[in-house]
Amino acid sequence: MSRPRLLLAAAAVALLLVGIGAGAGERGRRTSGAWVLLEPVAGALASAQWVRVDAAFAAGDDARGFALAETALALDPGATTGWELLVDHQLRALASPLREPDPERRAAWVRSGLATAERGLGSARAPGDLALDAGIGLLVLLEAEELPAWPGDRAGLEAVAVDWLVRAGDLGSAVGAELARALVERGTGQDAEPERDPGPSQDGG
Repeated sequence: MSRPRLLLAAAAVALLLVGIGAGAGERGRRTSGAWVLLEPVAGALASAQWVRVDAAFAAGDDARGFALAETALALDPGATTGWELLVDHQLRALASPLREPDPERRAAWVRSGLATAERGLGSARAPGDLALDAGIGLLVLLEAEELPAWPGDRAGLEAVAVDWLVRAGDLGSAVGAELARALVERGTGQDAEPERDPGPSQDGG
């Protein structure tokens, strides 16, 4: 199938699945006859869309990448690796001092990435892995000398990282639980309360 036709097929199936979900809810969609018939096709189309999302991000076309991601998520909202790609791009790329020198804008991307992770926890097939990914993304940010403009500065951001790792552990991630325990034992995050509200997302989601 040619690329334009594949994109058209992905969009058509995505719109159909969104319609099914809107009428019956997520559980109703998963058990509907239409979903059972479309799920194998939807999964394949979603995988193809995520390849395009990754390529768009690599090319610096973030707007296109986020738009394609919405189509992919409509096709397969449970795709944990897709959610992780979105979170990683925002936390590790767009919030990086190498990409964005303005600390305020970097903080906005951190909140956007965490909002995306929060949204994904409700549908990802492996929510513990997604929460772990968000926590590790924050730890990566903390390795930089120049941090985003965050309440509580380094301690505040560390507290948020610990919070996400604890959540990962609560959702079944042994790695998340172990990392959170190690960080707390060395005193990380004990002097600041986690900022749980991720705020508005810049990607529109």
